[in-house]
Amino acid sequence: MSTVATQLSLAIEKHESGGLPEAERLYRQVIGQEPNQSDALNWLGVICGQTGRTDQAVQYLRKALKARPKSARARNDLADALRDSEKLDDTIEHYRVVVELHPQIAAVWCNLGAALRATGRLYNSSVGRYRGYEKHLGLLKEALGTA
Repeated sequence: MSTVATQLSLAIEKHESGGLPEAERLYRQVIGQEPNQSDALNWLGVICGQTGRTDQAVQYLRKALKARPKSARARNDLADALRDSEKLDDTIEHYRVVVELHPQIAAVWCNLGAALRATGRLYNSSVGRYRGYEKHLGLLKEALGTA
């Protein structure tokens, strides 16, 4: 395993166990060695969001998404950070892409619905736009335990 991979693995381990300062230090080391390392950028963005630095979170998560444009995780984490920054139009745009990529993930549907509700557009835009998603409604109800 390469040094970068080892550092990244250790950083994720620290992050998951609540050692945010140490994890952040390790993510920054990885990025110092590989500036476009998408996992390190993504997880550093998540830490910034967890510690209330939403502007930095958005910055790192945008870089992570640029490094790996098809990453649903990076796009979802970016949408979460944008929501926390109260940039709801951007939030909705990114959640919609994640829903397109992974319609079976109920949490993303819930997040999209909450963002639409916060803008007052839940009923105005979602009904027409999501008319083709009726087949996924069963998945959502099943995930929520209301099927």
